[in-house]
Amino acid sequence: MSFCYDDNPKPYKGPPMCFENMNAVDGYLRHYSNHLYLKFIISSKGSTFHERMQAEKELKTAERKMAWWSKHPNYKKEEVQAGIRLLQKDWENN
Repeated sequence: MSFCYDDNPKPYKGPPMCFENMNAVDGYLRHYSNHLYLKFIISSKGSTFHERMQAEKELKTAERKMAWWSKHPNYKKEEVQAGIRLLQKDWENN
């Protein structure tokens, strides 16, 4: 069982991707969104022990991936912060 990240990820076999053209803002925000979801599972009273442990494990993956995207040359801090505010607002309304 996994929520956002596979325990045994398969190697990428698609076409080559140009590192310089990757959208670091979207990449970061995708993992930040997963981060919020996993935090919700961890804090939810309805989650089982196994669900919380799995979410804790995946949370580390989300944090590692956010750190990677934050070092990308196309990372734009202002755009990321604006996206974070929108995501947090969405979660506050639920």
